Formats: sequence, structure tokens, C-alpha cells
Amino acid sequence: MWKIISPFIKSAREGAEPLIYLASNPKFDEISGKYYDQYNQKKSSTKTYDTNLQKAVWKESMVVTGLLK
Repeated sequence: MWKIISPFIKSAREGAEPLIYLASNPKFDEISGKYYDQYNQKKSSTKTYDTNLQKAVWKESMVVTGLLK
């Protein structure tokens, strides 16, 4: 089983490296609201452009965090 899933498992370091790179590289300072897969900018799924879904997720997030009763 391990031989099958091991190519898809990353260490904490491997998972963090792209995030650290994107957060600390000045060339990304003016970029906001974009989706990245590892080091590459990609178009996010079509569901992410659904404004009704965005509002519903935001509202539910506010409820579960206790910021909205």
C-alpha cells in the first residue's frame, strides 16, 4: 500500500516550501487573490467564481468561528 500512496505524500518541509517562497518573494507583493498549485499560477475551479457560493461559505465561516450568531 505504501508504494502506491508514497508518491502523493509530502513532508511538512516539502509542503511548506512553495508557500514560503510565494509569501517571501517580492515579485509577488502586488499579486492578490490568485490560486497557485505549487509554484505555478493556475485558474481555480469554476465553483470558486460562484458569488452565491462565496457568500454562503463566508457566512458559514462566520457562524462556525463564532463571529456571527
